[in-house]
Amino acid sequence: MVALLVSVAGAIDGLGLAMKNVEGHGVRVGQLELAVSGLEGDGQSLRIDLRDLSLPAPVAGLGSARVDCEHARIGTDALHCENGNVRLGWDVLDRPDFRADFDVRLDGGELRIAARGLRVAGGRAELSLRGAGDELQVHVDARGIDMVRAVALAARFGVALEGWSLTAGAIDLTLDAELHAQLPVGVTWRLAARQLAGGNDAGTLASDGGELTSTGRIRWRAGRPNIDASLALSGGQFYVDPVFVELGDTPIELALNASQTDAGWRIGELTFNDAGHLRLRAEGELDTAGAPRDISVDIAELVLGPTYQRYARPALLDGLFADLDIAGTARGAVRLDASGLAALRIELPLADLDDRQGRIGLYGLSADIDWRRDQTRESTLRWNSAHLFELDLGKVDWRVRADGRAAELLPPATLPLLDGELVVDALTVRGLDGQPQGYFEGFLKPVSMRALSHAFGWPSMEGKLSGVIPAIRYADDRVVVDGVLLMRVFDGDITLRDVEIDDPFGIAPALSGNMTLANLDLESLTRTFAFGAITGRLEGWVRDLRMVAWQPIEFDAGFITPENDDSRHRISQKAVDNLTSLGGVSGALSRTFMRFFETFSYDRLGLTCRLRNNVCEMGGVLPVGADGRQYYIVKGGGLPRIDVVGFAQRVDWPTLLERIQRITAGGGPEIH
Repeated sequence: MVALLVSVAGAIDGLGLAMKNVEGHGVRVGQLELAVSGLEGDGQSLRIDLRDLSLPAPVAGLGSARVDCEHARIGTDALHCENGNVRLGWDVLDRPDFRADFDVRLDGGELRIAARGLRVAGGRAELSLRGAGDELQVHVDARGIDMVRAVALAARFGVALEGWSLTAGAIDLTLDAELHAQLPVGVTWRLAARQLAGGNDAGTLASDGGELTSTGRIRWRAGRPNIDASLALSGGQFYVDPVFVELGDTPIELALNASQTDAGWRIGELTFNDAGHLRLRAEGELDTAGAPRDISVDIAELVLGPTYQRYARPALLDGLFADLDIAGTARGAVRLDASGLAALRIELPLADLDDRQGRIGLYGLSADIDWRRDQTRESTLRWNSAHLFELDLGKVDWRVRADGRAAELLPPATLPLLDGELVVDALTVRGLDGQPQGYFEGFLKPVSMRALSHAFGWPSMEGKLSGVIPAIRYADDRVVVDGVLLMRVFDGDITLRDVEIDDPFGIAPALSGNMTLANLDLESLTRTFAFGAITGRLEGWVRDLRMVAWQPIEFDAGFITPENDDSRHRISQKAVDNLTSLGGVSGALSRTFMRFFETFSYDRLGLTCRLRNNVCEMGGVLPVGADGRQYYIVKGGGLPRIDVVGFAQRVDWPTLLERIQRITAGGGPEIH
């Protein structure tokens, strides 16, 4: 029809054409009206009115459009327009007018449209479409697009950011897409976003003033995408729970090459580069849910200090490793599969770690960790010096043999402690692939009590601490000490038996056990805790001890003079007054002539407590009188002598504990 009209146009200056339901390349026009003038001259003008205009999804319906083109050419079956003015009745545009070029074959064969000066979401854009048959190419070039407005527009086309919100940002975008039969074949893009502000509703991801650039390409083969993409973050602040990063001009860069497979995804290469902090490279396979099937990660560079500050410290909160200075670099590799961690290799040539609060320090630290779940491998750990709080840990050189089920510290293994040493005869952990179980035994070579007291801020003690540590087992969230734990202190022995700890790493560990004291030197003990001088020996017991969250709730305890003790028995006036200040005790010296004596002779002394329901049922070394309602705490003997008698049978445990702590802190009682 068009060819016929054009062939007779020699006698006609203009013509009009109306058509309905014109369709091609996914573009559909419900009604088309075309008017051409100037057919007899050199120049032609064209007016096109389109109604019920729609483009391929997700654009869909556009409404109406009007094209006025003063530089047009009319062929036998095609229309050509150069720099035409278009008015598009589409509320997506900020302004309805823009300029366009197009070539359209009316038989639906070929299509070329180029639109310029589009105003959308506060920015400017250019759009071009080229089509032939089932093939369609789309090019978009947008500048200064307001992200907030763009997100709102995207939601109208079914592209909603569920669970996200944006408050600021502008983007430049160049996009090229190829479609076949309205299905994507390839997409390439270049994106630059500035001053990004917003995040997800969960509060785990956020940006404030950040900049993002991305380039990439997606190609579909047999309906499956193959992705080559890069992403760079710079400037502003980014939060990825729990990591908060403030970036300067040096960006964090990511690059990805991946393709979809029948089983999920094949990662050809994934790189992460945070210059001066961390460089990673990964490859392997993911399942359809995105979980690792076989992933290898190469740690090309790990700069310990900056990486700790940026990525690790925010997750550590207020723990022992929350405020560190770290120096050194490491490298290594990690392999993951469907069962989790399959292999780990870490090479740490030399590092220093120092807590700014003085709690922990490791100096001259080196490690060679080679662990595989399905093979037994050996790793090494060394440091030149270390401390835990004020406790000097000295130099270590350890070897560990491990696989996915068990780990063992190989002999000889020692841990220097001040001027002594902890010798590890056995330390193993089993059940790493399920329910872990641990085993330890060893012994402590003598450690100076003076050095130990200084390290822990205790009153200065004399003598040495040493002991045998029997088998200690951990299983089913319980620690059990087999046999007797023996310690040598205050020239005597302290033994622990039947020790068990339930839920040792929980918020309320429960400890039970029994303790025996034998032949302790009272002079050394009382001098240490500023109680007031007492000479002689002491034995005692703590039976059926139960502690919850390291606080005692039940026990039967007693501390008395041994029956066969033939050492010199003297007690100072200060010690007597401290005993009477515990409450429910008579024998104070401050208001009697006895206050003129500095020390007194005694026969035996002792104090017992049965703790139940926060009340201590008190007793002494011997009963006083027939009814036994009073008891000797100190039974005098020799000259000058004094008796200290207790008459309170039930004492509030927190009150008693507070009084003991005040006395042993060195202040002693107040005498009025």
